[in-house]
Amino acid sequence: MSSRQALESELARLTERYEDQPSGRVFAPLADCHRKLGQLDTALQICLTGLARHPRYSSAQLILGKIFLDRGEDVAAREALAKVLELDGQNLLAIQLLADVAERLGEYDEAIDRWHQLDALEFDADRTEEKLEELARLK
Repeated sequence: MSSRQALESELARLTERYEDQPSGRVFAPLADCHRKLGQLDTALQICLTGLARHPRYSSAQLILGKIFLDRGEDVAAREALAKVLELDGQNLLAIQLLADVAERLGEYDEAIDRWHQLDALEFDADRTEEKLEELARLK
């Protein structure tokens, strides 16, 4: 079974669960599955609808950030990822994605701050050092 087939199978399973429990938290993995399949508008709609019911669900906020990144909407992604950190200040993936967004936007000081934050949380020391050196050259 290809990875696309596996995702489509997972999508069918999650859709069924979502239809059975539309007010539950299954919206987050369902939205993420749509995102991975490139169905970004559907993913965004499902995620926003679910977050309206569960605004403090940090995993869903993270998925929302990824959806915006995949749509090329860095500013909206930054807002969603910052919300993740409000809810879970040590979410390594959110911090890393915020560092990447800041770098793409040319905000090197913020990117450096985020990589220092990752370093303090003992995230991949080699990669952190490499990114900090790269950003210092860009600054």
